[in-house]
Amino acid sequence: FRHYLKLMTRGAIARAEVIATSSAVTKRAIAHRFRRSAVFLPPAADDFLPSATGASRLPDNTAKEHPLLVYTASFNARKNHAVLLEACVELINRGREFQLALIQDAPAPPAIRAMAQRCGGRVRFVRPRSPRDVAAWTRSADAGVFPSRAEGFGIPMLEAMKSGVPLFAADIPAARWLTMEGRAAKLLPVDNPM
Repeated sequence: FRHYLKLMTRGAIARAEVIATSSAVTKRAIAHRFRRSAVFLPPAADDFLPSATGASRLPDNTAKEHPLLVYTASFNARKNHAVLLEACVELINRGREFQLALIQDAPAPPAIRAMAQRCGGRVRFVRPRSPRDVAAWTRSADAGVFPSRAEGFGIPMLEAMKSGVPLFAADIPAARWLTMEGRAAKLLPVDNPM
């Protein structure tokens, strides 16, 4: 599938009259790899507004008993769920209380579910019904986490920042660009759970 996408992208870029991208990082990559210019069009995050602090209930109407971390990402290896779940185990070992909501519209693969079991019931797999549902979970968070190894943009980072939610992200080019070199988020080493 990656090979197919690479071929299709290369062909589409070669034939396109205008190339638009939602990321300055992707714009630079297109210029570097394909020697083409692209137009930067920032994405909207209309449903993501600053959160109401002190909410005691989560969007599914369950009690919010501990600080909530939220990660919205497909279950793809580059999204780096493994390092996030390792970090959860480390937090447990340090005696920290938290809940982690993994938000995705597809079921989690067995390997991710097995890793999540090591976190002692602190990981929730959330299947949102709509973009507004994703926004509600993001606004409920005490922090957004984004350990992805590679991104062209990283829309969940933008959604967390627009919602006024503190963000912890892997130190990758897209995160550095979007967070103004880490001024709007805490950037952490890729693949380092702590």
